[in-house]
Amino acid sequence: DEWLVYRDKIESLVDASWQSQHFGQRFRVAQIQGSAEAGHLRGYLLMAQDRAVAFTLYYYGEDTLISGILAYDRKYGKHSPGTVLFLKTLQHLYAVAPPRFLDFGEGDADYKRQWSNDEIEVSAVLLVRSTLSTRFLFGALRACNGMTRCVSRLLSGLGLERVRIKRPKRNTDYDRRRVR
Repeated sequence: DEWLVYRDKIESLVDASWQSQHFGQRFRVAQIQGSAEAGHLRGYLLMAQDRAVAFTLYYYGEDTLISGILAYDRKYGKHSPGTVLFLKTLQHLYAVAPPRFLDFGEGDADYKRQWSNDEIEVSAVLLVRSTLSTRFLFGALRACNGMTRCVSRLLSGLGLERVRIKRPKRNTDYDRRRVR
C-alpha cells in the first residue's frame, strides 16, 4: 500500500534515469507488488519538497540486503542524491532492523570499496535442460566461436591483429527516440 502512494513519482523518476534511457527498461511498481507484500523488498524515495529526487530498491532475504535499482533526477546530480539516499537508507536500516549482509552486486566502484569489508568472487552460471534444441544451439555457438578463433589466427598471420574497428559515435537523440 505504501508503494501505491508514490507509484507515479517512482515510475517517472526511474523511467527518466540514464539507466532506463540507455537500456530501454521500464519500471512499474505493479511488477514488484507481490515481492513487496511478501516482505522481500526495501524501497526508499528521497524527496525535495514534492519532487522525487532519488529512488533505491533493495531485495531482502536471509538477512541479506541486495542492491537492486538506483535512480536519481539528473538535475540534482551535483548534490549527489544517490549518495544522500544511500546514507539515509543505511541510517534507517540500522536503526530499525539491520541486515547481516549488504550485497552491492557485481562491478567495481569507489563506494563499494569504501563501505565493504569483504569481497566475494562471483560467476554467472546458465543451467539448461539437455534437449535436442539446446544441444543444437550450443553446438552452433561452439562452431561460431571456433570460426572466430580461426579468423583471428588468420588475421594474426597476416599481421592484422592490431586493426581496430572504429564505431560511429552514438546519436543520443536517435537513441532516446528509439527507446521510448
